[in-house]
Amino acid sequence: MNYWFHEFLNGMQLLHQEIHSNVSHLAIFIKAGSRDEQPGKEGLAHFVEHNLFKGTKKRNAFRVMNRIEAVGADFNAYTTKEETCLYASFLSPYYSRVVELFSDILLNSSFPEKEIENEKEVVLNEIASCDENPDESILDEFENLIFDHHPLGHSILGTATTVSKFNQNDLKAFIQAIYHPSRILLISAGNIPRQLLTKLIAHHFEKMPGINSLRQQNPPEVLPSFCAKQYRQNHEAYCIMGIRTVAANHQHSYPLSLLNNILGGASMTSRLNLSLREKHGLTYCVESNYTSYSDSGCLYIYFQTSPRHIQSAIQLIYNEIKALKTKKLGSLQLSQAKRQYLGQAFISWDNPQNRILNMGKQMLLQDKIYDPEDLSLIIGQISAKQLQEIAMEYFIPDRFNTLLYYPDF
Repeated sequence: MNYWFHEFLNGMQLLHQEIHSNVSHLAIFIKAGSRDEQPGKEGLAHFVEHNLFKGTKKRNAFRVMNRIEAVGADFNAYTTKEETCLYASFLSPYYSRVVELFSDILLNSSFPEKEIENEKEVVLNEIASCDENPDESILDEFENLIFDHHPLGHSILGTATTVSKFNQNDLKAFIQAIYHPSRILLISAGNIPRQLLTKLIAHHFEKMPGINSLRQQNPPEVLPSFCAKQYRQNHEAYCIMGIRTVAANHQHSYPLSLLNNILGGASMTSRLNLSLREKHGLTYCVESNYTSYSDSGCLYIYFQTSPRHIQSAIQLIYNEIKALKTKKLGSLQLSQAKRQYLGQAFISWDNPQNRILNMGKQMLLQDKIYDPEDLSLIIGQISAKQLQEIAMEYFIPDRFNTLLYYPDF
């Protein structure tokens, strides 16, 4: 894939892919997530992101959004454990307008107290909705347990207690401490020459001081496994079980991702779905997910079922895990698994907006871009023997951690 890399004098980085299209895409990634929050400030990274669109020194909230929407552009943002991302899709002639607005938001956000109070209500409603929804709350609680109260395990939303106390000083202090050029990466895919885009960004972001504030990595310790039970006002039983794995740049990361797809990934033909849902009828929803961070990772399996079927379902899951360890995949099974995995990757990459978001995540986590052709080579070299060996290394029953929600009746 042809893309251009540039590092500015203040440490900010740019990746640009020139595409001849009427629509262009720009994203700004900041290494600022929930793991960067101080104790007692849980949820602050996400709350800052919510308030970035609520006014600058020269624009109120309406003028911020109107600057983008007046030319038919789409503007959005999200926060994760390790990054905050602002991104936009727009007609190509408006690159200058979008770059200027991004710089105004990052450099000059004023965080009006009235807007802060309004956003508190929004986020507090999000937290309440999550707490009431066992599908969401069980994952938050599981990650907090498996990462043993390490910042990686904290809920991105924070808690009602922490969020209700946030004020303008908290937001400005977080920006001042974390939003530095050395933590910022811009990803562009659009119809603009690289030289012009570089000049635009340099002009609008040159006032950002070049402070080196790289994240101090403190990987969470791996502790003995747990089995925790809670009783809640649910009609069904909810279960999540999983293991700690490896960082995104570890050599086992892609084999683990492929194994996850085979076990319970986004497919009706995953082994867990075929066993628990189609064959035994124990659940409507069962899935597995592999998440890798810059210095750690986890793989978990989630399902819900009737309380009387919970142990049977867990046993069937262990049966499928055992099968991955004891029965090497046949050549047809392996080929199908690879085709499915790569098909999902190619389809996602074909969308320019998805592409820049994928590129940003890869650069932040792996310091390298893996396009579908690169991924094809990596996945293509994974053998059935290697998958079996990795399953034997990681899928050890005694290492699985389990959190159960039982109905309180």
